[in-house]
Amino acid sequence: MSDQEKFEELTQSIGQKLWSIMPEGADEIYFEAALYEMHSQRGAHWRNRDGSPGHFDWGKAPGDMDEMIANDLLKMKSLDIFEREPWDHVTVTLTEAGKISFQYAYVPDEDFWSGVIMRGVSDLNDEELEQAYVPMDIREYKIEKAIPRKEQDALKAEHIGNLDRASKLRTEAESLRTRLAAYRASLS
Repeated sequence: MSDQEKFEELTQSIGQKLWSIMPEGADEIYFEAALYEMHSQRGAHWRNRDGSPGHFDWGKAPGDMDEMIANDLLKMKSLDIFEREPWDHVTVTLTEAGKISFQYAYVPDEDFWSGVIMRGVSDLNDEELEQAYVPMDIREYKIEKAIPRKEQDALKAEHIGNLDRASKLRTEAESLRTRLAAYRASLS
């Protein structure tokens, strides 16, 4: 079976599982996950037809469905089609009409913070860092760690011919250097 066929099979499986836990009255259900080798964070929430939000507690979707969906996503993550654009975070959206979509983000483990999905600590602005309860020393540490990683990822992207991603990562690394200098200056 080709990677594309495996992707389509996993997409169908995830869609069926989400459909099975989609509450009556919801027009969209979302499954968000951060999937790492040693830990994960995952959960589902939805939007009701009246626009109001709804959610299961983290890890408490009916019938352990969140774990089954996370296992499908881990299989998906390992497919060769994601070699050029690896990811650790994903948001799956399933509409009432049965349309499924995926949004992916690459957030290395050292940039992860519990409760923050699709972005790392180094990507958050000061207000978002406060809302996520990230202590100042952790912010500085994670931003400092993110700079060489982004530079290394830029070299990898360049090596495989993904020049737009390489340029974006270099710009992000420079922006982080500026933020780190500002944090350190504010502590002086």
